[in-house]
Amino acid sequence: MHVLRTSDSLPSDFESELAGLQPQLRYFALSLTGSMHDAEEVIQNANRIAIEKAGEFEKGSNLKAWLFKIASLQAKSFHRNQSRKRGFEIVDDDLLKSISEEPEQEDAFEKERAALLSCLEQLRPAHQELITARYVHGRKVSELAVEQEILPNALAQKLFRIRNRLADCIESRLKES
Repeated sequence: MHVLRTSDSLPSDFESELAGLQPQLRYFALSLTGSMHDAEEVIQNANRIAIEKAGEFEKGSNLKAWLFKIASLQAKSFHRNQSRKRGFEIVDDDLLKSISEEPEQEDAFEKERAALLSCLEQLRPAHQELITARYVHGRKVSELAVEQEILPNALAQKLFRIRNRLADCIESRLKES
């Protein structure tokens, strides 16, 4: 997990609002990159740029939209760099643009997030810990399998079943709302 370090010259309300947006920024960056490790790089760069350009931010405007725009640009840059390293294009610019149009999708995102959190709470504690270890902390299936004393394929199947239960639960919750 990264720690926000801001300078003494930033307004405290900017700092506190920026800090308060970190959980949402984490989900957003993860949706753009597909990997917690890659998302952390995007988050770190977005926060750095936001802090460097804090003087350009107009007080009273939407900090979340501004920060998420920075993050979407950082994700786009990240994907370009990755594709250059691999020698091929891995991201469609139109797709990334549509994903990163966060302000229009904010309500849907919040509903999905609330549904996910509600469904996670319904899981057994052991399954919650497993999901957290794998998808929040980015731990490898093989590493978790050793800890659980089961084969990696068996753990992968267990994660698959848990994800399916979560998906069904989320879909059900979203239909209700």
